[in-house]
Amino acid sequence: MIMYDITIKITDKCNFNCKYCIFKRDNSGIPPLECDRVVSFLNKFSKHISKIRLTGGEPLIYFDNIKRLLNNLDNK
Repeated sequence: MIMYDITIKITDKCNFNCKYCIFKRDNSGIPPLECDRVVSFLNKFSKHISKIRLTGGEPLIYFDNIKRLLNNLDNK
């Protein structure tokens, strides 16, 4: 069986202003990740997923969404 590592970009938004980073501080128009759609996708293909990586500008800006995402995943 083929297994996949999944990378989920939570957001491009960031509250920092690091010189080396491609994400800029002023990006307030970018919507956060749609948790329900991601949970549905991950649950559908969970048997083929070996690792889930969360990335983004600063993913912890949407910490509540991350908690919701993790709490709603099937435990497979």
